[in-house]
Amino acid sequence: MLLIAAVLEKAEISRFTSIAHELGMEVLLELHDESEIDKIDNQADIIGINNRNLKDFKVDLDRSLKLLDKLPDNAVKIQKAD
Repeated sequence: MLLIAAVLEKAEISRFTSIAHELGMEVLLELHDESEIDKIDNQADIIGINNRNLKDFKVDLDRSLKLLDKLPDNAVKIQKAD
């Protein structure tokens, strides 16, 4: 299940994560900027960083690198090499 932090409150993310797990689904929590870090639910299976701003659709390819070190140590991190 994809949960987009920009449009959800932390409590909603936690509730939807629990529901997804009860239904046998995994959760991809999508972040875009540093203000969403505090919405991370430790039960989310994967945390993704969207380089595209959902407000103006501009792409900043460095966004992932800027946020990577701010993610929890136990977060699954996937980085494309090229």
